[in-house]
Amino acid sequence: MSQHVTIDDVAKAAGVSVTTVSRIINGHYSASGTMLLPVETVFRPSI
Repeated sequence: MSQHVTIDDVAKAAGVSVTTVSRIINGHYSASGTMLLPVETVFRPSI
C-alpha cells in the first residue's frame, strides 16, 4: 500500500501555508525566496 503525501502535509512540514505550496508547485513564483527554500527541501516532485 502506498501512502500519498498531500499539499497540506508539505505545507505543515515546510512551515508555510497551503497557498504558498500551491503557488510554488504551479510555478507562480510570487512566493518569496524565504518561502521557496523550505518547500523545495520538503517537496521534490518526481516527474
